[in-house]
Amino acid sequence: MTVSASFFPTSPTVSQSSPGGRRGTMVAMCCECMRRSMRFLPPACKIVSICCAKGNVAISVMPMTSHKRMASYKSIVRQVLSIPTASFQEQCVADCVRRLATQWGYVVRETPDGNLLVGRQVAHQNPKLMLLSHMDHPALKILNVSGKVARVGVMGGLPLDQLVGAQFLFVSGDDKTTGRVRRKLKTQWMGQPEFEVHLKKEIASGGFATLDVPSPQWRGDRLSARAIDNLANVAGLLCLLWSERHNRRSRLLCVFTRAEEVGMVGTSALIHRNTLSKKIPLIVLEASSAIGGKVAIGGGPVIRVGDRVATYDPSIDLWLQDVVAKLSAHNKKLQSQRALLAGGRCEATVFFAHGYRVGGLALPLGNYHNRGARRLETEFISWKDFVGLQELLQQILKHPFSEKQLRRHQQWGFVHYYNRWKSKLRA
Repeated sequence: MTVSASFFPTSPTVSQSSPGGRRGTMVAMCCECMRRSMRFLPPACKIVSICCAKGNVAISVMPMTSHKRMASYKSIVRQVLSIPTASFQEQCVADCVRRLATQWGYVVRETPDGNLLVGRQVAHQNPKLMLLSHMDHPALKILNVSGKVARVGVMGGLPLDQLVGAQFLFVSGDDKTTGRVRRKLKTQWMGQPEFEVHLKKEIASGGFATLDVPSPQWRGDRLSARAIDNLANVAGLLCLLWSERHNRRSRLLCVFTRAEEVGMVGTSALIHRNTLSKKIPLIVLEASSAIGGKVAIGGGPVIRVGDRVATYDPSIDLWLQDVVAKLSAHNKKLQSQRALLAGGRCEATVFFAHGYRVGGLALPLGNYHNRGARRLETEFISWKDFVGLQELLQQILKHPFSEKQLRRHQQWGFVHYYNRWKSKLRA
C-alpha cells in the first residue's frame, strides 16, 4: 500500500492510494517544509530514496523490519561494549555517546564534572522523563611503572581473590599493552591491597587496566563482554535514542554519569549542582547480579524495587508495573520480573535520599564484576532481556507518569472490596 502526504506551512493533507501500489510510504513536501515534516515519519522506518521535481521533494520510506532493527541494535552494542572504561577514565565512552547522539540530531551537553545530558532542545528545557546510566566499570589503576613491571591499585569492586594470574589490557592515553597480575603486595592504595603486574611492554603510569578478553561476543542468546555493568545500558539508551531519532518533539532526557563504581561520585555531582529537577520522574538503568537479586537471566528485564541499601519511590514502582501490564496485554511473549536486587548499591538510592522521584530497571547479570567460578571472566546477560528492556522503555515513553491516576487506580481496588464487605463490619 502506498500513502501519499503533502506538507505545507499551513496544514497537511493525506491521501491513500490503492493496495496495488509500491511497498513503503511516499511523503511529498515542498523543499522549505522538508526538515519540518521529517518528524511525521514513523520511527521504525528508513529512508529509501529522495527525489526532487518541480520544487517538491518526495521521500520514500519503508518499514524497518525486526531483523534490520536487531542489526542496528547490535551495531550500537558492538561500538560501546568494545571500549575499555574505568572510573574517571570514561572519555572514550563519552566520545562515542556524543558522536552517535549528534549524528542523530540530538543536543549533547556536558556538565562541569563530565556527566553527559542528551536530548532534544525541548527536553533540555523541560523534560518529561529522565533515564540514567553510568559509563564506568571496576578496573585497575596504574600507580607506578618501572620498565616492564607495574604497581597497580583497584578501583571499584573487582574480586581481589581472583586477580593474581589474570591478564589485563592496559591503557594510558593512546598507548596500549597487556600484562598479567603476578602477586599481591603488602602496600595499600585507597584502603585496598596493591598488586604487581608484568607488562608486555613499558607504558606510562596514570592510566588504567581492564580485563583482556574479546568484547562483546554473542553465543546464542548470551551476550558477554568485559564490562556489561554498565556499558550495556549505555548502549541501551543509545538504542532508544536511535529508535526515537525521528521524533523531534521528544522530551526524553538521557543522563550518562561518571565514577559510579567508586561511590556514585558523578551522581553526587549532579545532585550537588542541582542539575536535574526533583519533580521529573527519573529511572536508573543498571546491570545487577542475578544471584544477589535472585532473578533469572533470560527471565526478562527487572523492575527494581530497591537495592542493598534502600527501596525507591513506590509511585514510580506502581507506574512501571502498570506499563508492564499494558505491554503484556499486547505481547503475550514478553517476560518481566520485579525484585529487590540486594546484590549491590545503585545510583537510585542516592537520588531517592535527596528527594528525587526515582525508580529502577535492571538487566539480570552473570559474573557480576567479572567474578567467575574460579577466575575472572566476562560478564554476561541475555540478549532477549536486552531487547525486552528496549520494548519496555518505548512503552514507558508512550505512557507518561501520572501519580494521581496511579493512586486512583490502586485505591479503586480496595474501595471495591470495602463496598462489597462493609455490611459485615456492622454485624
